[in-house]
Amino acid sequence: MKFQRASAAAMLFTAWTTAFAAPVEIYDGSAAPTAQGWTKYNVGGTETVGTGTTQFSTTTATAGRTSEVQTYRLAVSSANFITSIRLRALAVNPHNQGDAGLMFSVVDTFQAPFGNTANRASMLYIDSSRIGWADDTASAPNDATVFHDYVFRYLNGVINVYVDASYSDIAAGTATPLLTKNLSTSNNSSAVILFGDQTNDPNVDSTYVVDYVRYENLNAALPAASPQSVPTLNQWGVVVVSAALALFGLAGVRRRR
Repeated sequence: MKFQRASAAAMLFTAWTTAFAAPVEIYDGSAAPTAQGWTKYNVGGTETVGTGTTQFSTTTATAGRTSEVQTYRLAVSSANFITSIRLRALAVNPHNQGDAGLMFSVVDTFQAPFGNTANRASMLYIDSSRIGWADDTASAPNDATVFHDYVFRYLNGVINVYVDASYSDIAAGTATPLLTKNLSTSNNSSAVILFGDQTNDPNVDSTYVVDYVRYENLNAALPAASPQSVPTLNQWGVVVVSAALALFGLAGVRRRR
């Protein structure tokens, strides 16, 4: 009976293990982001659509007091999710604190175009050799000159950053984040995903290529499979009793013969 109980419990656990819907591409790089539902804010800047990727670029005019700005924004219906951007920087100037020529961000709201103080503190700057929070509280080495997946998990107001980690490992909690930030507020119902050159600081510019942006809603957990029909203890008892009665009946028939 102990074996039956353990087996039933294991089968129930397996049957009820949950998974999340597969990540979806919310930008596939084959067109300008605005053609795929993103909102653009720019002062100058260029987009060059290639074969499967798009190149973005901002510059500062000679002796210019400000530079070009170019950001892309997409609202999503959850603040518990994983999202990633796959990009390669062809050229990027080092960030200034609170501003970045190349950034990736997830927040509840974002005050266009530059973001408020809290927004800017939680942006991920992507410099040529490091990534980090734009308030300079933490950073990690990174080679932005080759393609990487920069991945956020935004869960209950906490942002974790990964590079080239799989969504399944992140959702399972087996991937180790490079950076973590706890936001002071979170509404768990909606958020905004942003990328681009967020600053008009002179000579803080970038040229980069984007392959895709992906998204997985962590509020949309789905059963991995329909629950299997697993006998309960009472049902096992019924099975055993029924088998015993059948055996007794067969023995009686043999005796009468």
